[in-house]
Amino acid sequence: MTCSVQIPGFPGGAAKTAPPETYASLVSAIEGLVADARSGLAAAMNAIMLRTYWRTGEYIVEYEQHGTDRAAYGEGLMRRLARDWAFRLGRGFAHSNLHYMRKFYLMSKKVQTSGLFVDGQVPGFPTWSHWLEILRADDPLEIAFYCRECTASRTGKKHRRNSGSPKGDEDR
Repeated sequence: MTCSVQIPGFPGGAAKTAPPETYASLVSAIEGLVADARSGLAAAMNAIMLRTYWRTGEYIVEYEQHGTDRAAYGEGLMRRLARDWAFRLGRGFAHSNLHYMRKFYLMSKKVQTSGLFVDGQVPGFPTWSHWLEILRADDPLEIAFYCRECTASRTGKKHRRNSGSPKGDEDR
């Protein structure tokens, strides 16, 4: 894996800025560095986890369903994987989460033309928590609508719960 972080003062890094002149500006500058690092780390971790969950869904679909939307015997594999992964991988791979990973992958294939998923790349935002909320919808157009709205406004789960349907107010 390649690191593309630009580190001030390091070869190839961003230009060095003037040192802080007061204690307050020193504290503020370091707080800014830490906040930027935390934000970048969270975004990178989210993108890696989303890609992992998407690929997990892909593997499940391709292994058991051979690329189709459903397989009659699919639940047996999901339960077995959840049981085995509880010991090997820990939290995050429960039966319900595996269901959403599979749905995440299948949904991405259906909304590929929306521009949301480009060349198989999973967008780094929304987070997995946001995706879990979005994936409760069954209509690919509704899912694409909420993804675009969530990405554009960065309001996430609350937005889906409080906003109107892209189809109007029916069924809400």
